[in-house]
Amino acid sequence: NRNTPCAVISWGTTPAQKVTEGVLGEIVEKAKMAKPPGIIVIGEVVSLREKLNWFEKRPLLGKKVLTTRPAMQAKNLVRLLEDQGAEVIEFPTIKISSLNDYQKLDLAIERLVDYDWIIFTSPNGVDHFWQRLKMKGRDARSLSRLKIGAIGPKTALKLENIGIMVDFLPDEYSSRGIIRRLRNFKIKGKKILLPRADIAPSSLPEGLKKLGARVEEVVAYRNQLSGGESLVTVRNRLKDGEINIIVFTSSSSVSNFVKLMGAIDLGNAEVACIGPITASEAEKAGIKPDIVPADYTIEGLVEKIINVLSKRAIEKT
Repeated sequence: NRNTPCAVISWGTTPAQKVTEGVLGEIVEKAKMAKPPGIIVIGEVVSLREKLNWFEKRPLLGKKVLTTRPAMQAKNLVRLLEDQGAEVIEFPTIKISSLNDYQKLDLAIERLVDYDWIIFTSPNGVDHFWQRLKMKGRDARSLSRLKIGAIGPKTALKLENIGIMVDFLPDEYSSRGIIRRLRNFKIKGKKILLPRADIAPSSLPEGLKKLGARVEEVVAYRNQLSGGESLVTVRNRLKDGEINIIVFTSSSSVSNFVKLMGAIDLGNAEVACIGPITASEAEKAGIKPDIVPADYTIEGLVEKIINVLSKRAIEKT
């Protein structure tokens, strides 16, 4: 029967899924632009599509999102984006590496009794500090008399997983948030240890010093420029307007992206930054941040992307 309902599904169950509906008598003409691989569904079951169509109603379906987070740390971000229908293109601009010389970090570990506070500004800092602490034959007891601070919940969770509960977590998960929150603590004259990346911004130690603290920064790991293996492919996709959103999760991911890409037109791609410091770095590089969440976490960033795009879609209708 020419009037039997049917549908052609191209690239089913992927972010590129497209469905063409019609009846047998007209589907050949309607589906001329459908691209393989695909399947054809014939019969009254097609009429159930609107009731069962959860897949195509995901807010990021069809959106191509470029992530710049280190490969080993991008899994959660990629999963959250893909769960909402996005096609994720991973382009790590950062490679986390161990140090060639641990002399300064080892010395700080040997002198832990001299410090009043130790503040961790990333899960990476926790990992590398803890590895070195164990290599020196020590454990969590070495930190028993120190106040422990973490920049955000992921860093705090990393510490909890090794048996260390934090004494301090800022309301705003940033260096600025740490400085604001510590104004309520008596840190004048206190000695604070900051185990950080080799290229960490100077805003935190400078802010703590202004509060009267004695700050000692020590490099715990290296934040290196990634090889950019897919550089040519990503550059071409940006030029061709194939990427909808670029996600930056740290200031170094921005600076490394610029080093790898050079002067390039981002086309119509929108830029999402995890927080104001990352957004500021983007602006310095001539990149306009379009999306910045109030909650400076991966979950907050993805939620903000969804909210912005959903609101825009509603406005268009």
